[in-house]
Amino acid sequence: MRGLGRFQHYASLAAALVCFVVFVLAAAELHQDRVDHFAVEEADPIPAALSHVLYGAPIGLVDTGLLQYFMTTHGQSAAAAVDEAARNAVPTHDWRVPADGSGIGPPLSATLAFMLFGPHARSILWQFLALLGISTLSYVMRFRHERLWVAPVYLGGLTLWLLTMGGGGPLSINQAPLGGMRSYILIAILPVVHWCFELVAAEAASWREALTRSVLLALQVAIFGFTIVVRYSPIAFVPAVIMSALLAVRYGTAKRAGLLSLLPLAALLACVYGLFPLSFPEQAQSGRLQSVVWHRAVVSLSINPAWPFPGLQDRYKCPLIPGALAHRGKDSIGHCVWFAAPMNQSLPVAEVAAGLYGADYERTMRDAFFDIAAHYPFETLATFLYYKPYWMIDQTLKALAPWPKAPTPVAVLAAIEMLLLVGFLAIAPPPERGVKLRAAKMIAAAIVLCALIPHLEAWTNPPTGQELTAGVICGAIVALWVGCRAALQRFAGPTSFDTRPASDAGI
Repeated sequence: MRGLGRFQHYASLAAALVCFVVFVLAAAELHQDRVDHFAVEEADPIPAALSHVLYGAPIGLVDTGLLQYFMTTHGQSAAAAVDEAARNAVPTHDWRVPADGSGIGPPLSATLAFMLFGPHARSILWQFLALLGISTLSYVMRFRHERLWVAPVYLGGLTLWLLTMGGGGPLSINQAPLGGMRSYILIAILPVVHWCFELVAAEAASWREALTRSVLLALQVAIFGFTIVVRYSPIAFVPAVIMSALLAVRYGTAKRAGLLSLLPLAALLACVYGLFPLSFPEQAQSGRLQSVVWHRAVVSLSINPAWPFPGLQDRYKCPLIPGALAHRGKDSIGHCVWFAAPMNQSLPVAEVAAGLYGADYERTMRDAFFDIAAHYPFETLATFLYYKPYWMIDQTLKALAPWPKAPTPVAVLAAIEMLLLVGFLAIAPPPERGVKLRAAKMIAAAIVLCALIPHLEAWTNPPTGQELTAGVICGAIVALWVGCRAALQRFAGPTSFDTRPASDAGI
């Protein structure tokens, strides 16, 4: 029995790592950079990255000549646009802060990708896969037994997700390619699961094991922090970490829970809100260090079919943007509110436009949101309690539709991934029971609920709801696995031996 248990252990580890390799091959086979241009990344992040790599601009600033080149380049793939810009763009050496409302994260991420893998559009994918690989390896090294299944299930779900319209398909490739800023929410999930499970795990048996755990957790927290910088919405997972810390206090020791939650959180917040403002003073001074939040909250009100609410067009008059308030989920709604602000009425149009997505802009959006909520409480509540959840479900179902033109190599690799996953789950230990199972269920529920927060704050569509689509697929895999386990136990009866290795993750 001991030999069989050892075989199960090493076979499970190997299967988990091979699942990652298959996902990498499938993602690379999409060749998204050759299929379409990357609208969001080409708006500022890629030009900013090229400005630094090619012309020596400070990280995060964009050369206006290079930016103009991308603005006038149409009908090309991202690969062709980046390569031609590197050869033909004429720099002005007039550097400015990107004004797309995404913050410093996307330009920083694209710059690092170009520095590490070269100034090519595909480099953002390699960086995405490298970060996911480090996270996967850290998880596998830490949770080698009962909770190891999370990694291959997640990777298997991501591989199947590539065959959907909202994964590798046309609904997302232009707005949210793999490696683009919107896909970083996918990288954040495994580090959060690792962090939460570490909080409720038993104490290490030796100082060497404790050191190894600490290093692996530090890597995951660092990756999680980077995803927050790039996308910002992963910060919504922090309540799940806090809930896991409370579970640790209940089932373990308050001292250990504090060390594993408060210290990493303090370091994370110090970097995001302390170190980055000092490192990028131009962005901090302009109010464009982080992604806009209140802008999305205001625009999201247009999900309600009754938008624009009665009287809003008189309250926010913007003749320069005709019909702006009538568009569902369009940035022009926020622009209209900004141009209609009393503080901008006596300013030149160019100066008002230059203030888009800045600090004053966000304050104006915040005031407008609460003003609208105060004057239209029923419509606001209906938007958040009914129309946004309905829209979330509707868009997720559309994104889950199979992609009929998925590349054959990707479909073949997805089939291989499923065979690997079936084999892994067949030899994987059954789920924990008792306290450990209750804790795991509560952590899973907390992570799912936290994943909904950005979609309730803003809105959902296939490009912005990638984690929802992938999460549904992963949930279906887990449900099928648990159902098959239960059926086998019911009809086959209890086994006479248990070959599970001892858990290293339980409380």
